Amino acid sequence: MSHNLSHPRPKGAGRFRHELPSLALVGVLVLVIGLTPLLGNRHYYWFDDSGGGAYGQWFELGRQISQGNWPLLNPDAWMAGNYSVEQFGLLNPVVIVIGLIAQIAPNAAIMTTGVKLFFMIVAATGVYALARQFGARRCFAVVAGVAAPLGGFTIFMDAPSWVTNLETWTYFPWVLWGLWRFIVHKKSYWPAFAAGYLTITVAYVQGTVMLIFTFLAFLIYCTVHRAGRRALRTLLAGLPIGLLAIALYLPALLTAGVTIRQGNDVANSGQMILTLNGLAVAATPFAHPDLQDLPGPLHYALIPGTYIAWFLPLLILCSWSAVRAASRRMGLLFIVSGLMLAFAMGPSDLGPLHFPIRTMPWLVTMTLVIAAVFFSAAFRPQPWSRRRLAAALLVTAAGHLLALSQQPDSWASQLVSCAILCAVTTVIWAWGRVRAQADNRTLETAWLYRVCALIIALSCVITAVQTSHFSPDLRRNFGTSGFPSHVSSLEKPLPGARGTTLVVGPYDDLRAGFWDVTTVGNLAYLSSTDVMNLYSPSGFAAFNEDLCMMTHYGQTCYGSIDRLFSGVSEADGTLLVDLLGIDSIQVLASKNNPIDTLRARFPTPNGWHLSNIADRSFTWQRDVTSPPVGSPTWASSGLDYSVVSQSDTQVRLRINAVGARGGTIALSRLAWPGYSVSGASLGTPIRDYLLTVDVPASAVGTEVTLTFRPPGWSIEIAAFALAWVLAITYALVRWARRRKARRAQAVTDGSTDLLTASRVDRSGLESGHDDRAGANHPPAPRRVGNRPNTAPPQQQRAPGDPQARRKGDPSR
Repeated sequence: MSHNLSHPRPKGAGRFRHELPSLALVGVLVLVIGLTPLLGNRHYYWFDDSGGGAYGQWFELGRQISQGNWPLLNPDAWMAGNYSVEQFGLLNPVVIVIGLIAQIAPNAAIMTTGVKLFFMIVAATGVYALARQFGARRCFAVVAGVAAPLGGFTIFMDAPSWVTNLETWTYFPWVLWGLWRFIVHKKSYWPAFAAGYLTITVAYVQGTVMLIFTFLAFLIYCTVHRAGRRALRTLLAGLPIGLLAIALYLPALLTAGVTIRQGNDVANSGQMILTLNGLAVAATPFAHPDLQDLPGPLHYALIPGTYIAWFLPLLILCSWSAVRAASRRMGLLFIVSGLMLAFAMGPSDLGPLHFPIRTMPWLVTMTLVIAAVFFSAAFRPQPWSRRRLAAALLVTAAGHLLALSQQPDSWASQLVSCAILCAVTTVIWAWGRVRAQADNRTLETAWLYRVCALIIALSCVITAVQTSHFSPDLRRNFGTSGFPSHVSSLEKPLPGARGTTLVVGPYDDLRAGFWDVTTVGNLAYLSSTDVMNLYSPSGFAAFNEDLCMMTHYGQTCYGSIDRLFSGVSEADGTLLVDLLGIDSIQVLASKNNPIDTLRARFPTPNGWHLSNIADRSFTWQRDVTSPPVGSPTWASSGLDYSVVSQSDTQVRLRINAVGARGGTIALSRLAWPGYSVSGASLGTPIRDYLLTVDVPASAVGTEVTLTFRPPGWSIEIAAFALAWVLAITYALVRWARRRKARRAQAVTDGSTDLLTASRVDRSGLESGHDDRAGANHPPAPRRVGNRPNTAPPQQQRAPGDPQARRKGDPSR
């Protein structure tokens, strides 16, 4: 039994071009509101992971692409160099364009701000389109679209810092919009596929998990309605997107065993999960929710990370009967919301998946779309009772009271916020009672538009005050900030450094003078010095542990110097610093370890010299520069070789001599899964992370070729190609069916014309006229008893006459 699921199509929604003015309005409003945080801090969007992580990746990808390379592996980047498992967006056209723009943009902060505002606008217009898809009026769809990027987690975490989460969320409403059109209305598959492709190729797993929940929700919805054909279309829609996910994430899965993301534990430590407390203050703009591991006193975050929208209590004024009626056509939205809510509330660790609170932007989207549909169906100017007003005010006050109880020192902001929101709610309630006396649909529509304008205006004010109120504490207590904005200040070499450079010491003082000395995280991609310390959420675990290198931003401890200059037994006592091919070491001072203390603790090693010394750092440089990173750096006794050719992904060696039992060659490369070798075999990695090749005795005079391809490479290529083949096939099948339908319609129209012509011929025979026999036949005699037609001729009516329209006058 198949049910018709197409009922959510909005009344009054025309073609897409008819929505363009409203979409443009949403974009302009989000742009204006998104610029308000810059009034208090012009670097609001140039913060933490955006500067230390994402921008450097964009810059490096753009540089590689502009040089004609498509990078899979960069040995110089060490733990961050396996781009197939990093969040590099190698196959994402938007990320590639951003990378190319980064090559010519002189100011990194301004460019990053523009990128984030672009993502916020795309997301907002998607929320508008999704709300319209499910029946929201234009005014309330605009409200939902504008409010979506103003959710607390988006405006305080994703937009300033976690841009990859922002990017994958950006495409989600368009995915859901496109899937509904394809599955229910049998429209083109390409909008859903394009949005899904952009989501997956960001290579950030959070967005892909949300896609899985979306398809699961569709299957549940179709099962409940026993809509077998819709369920089949859901599976067909998910197949190409699933193949894309295989192509993008299979390397990461097959590489996970050597990275910090290894492990399949399921646990709940309470770390960064959504709590009932967080939900209770979702309509309170200045609340500090219970959110562990975001900085703040006790367990309360410094930001309103669970804030959704201040106007949600206005739903109490809606007609409940109309809300119930609207609920019947929103089953899919409820299922999607339920799955995402369950994921956001824990457990905190699902194997490699952490930080469930990152789901908040998706929950904000679903909540606002549902609210927009409810408002559209059930919010009208009415003589609302005082009890409804009291209930709405009570909900608003309760959220502020809870926020005050957990942060008593915020009493002033809570009091002012509660007073203003209660006053606005009361004004809308009284305004609706007055307007309800005028039974005029035009006036009602005008009132709704004015209420929506009031909601948006207050949302803009709240965002401006929120960002000025919360951002100073956030920057003081969370992550890194103070990045230079001009690209020219980031492109400087490290003083006294040459070749491959390791920076040792903490990044605990990022004031202006710090950037004259060194660099941080992926901003090292901009420096002319090859810095090993890079940002990676998927670092090589053994390498990180050996050098005590943090995966985020790559800072190391001073103990790594002792390890670098200690002998390595697996390589005949060769120093680790030589195996890694390090040419320079910069040692940073800290508050507890000034320069004099560090110089006394670490004297200059033999074979090195002091090339630079300053107030905050000193640098050692090797007397003789080592081979480029990725080259062989050690060979066992009796083994002689020469390098034929070398690139990032391949090394060719000619074996000149080798002992009777064979030998081993070590290279300054991490032993990522995916390496293969011809003419020899892969050996056991030195210190569990340095790549080695075991050369047999029979290899004398032959070539040994070491090649890297992401693990599962052939499967990934096949999956990627098949995904595109299926998507194109869907388009061709739909085109063929539409063409067949048009031909059938043309045949039907032709048959109708022939039938009309035959009727004319028969009437001609009855009147004595036969085209086939000529005009010689006399007219047929009138039957006896036939009365002549004496009815007066029909009066000619004007084209605009309403009576003519009712009677189907052709002049209409």
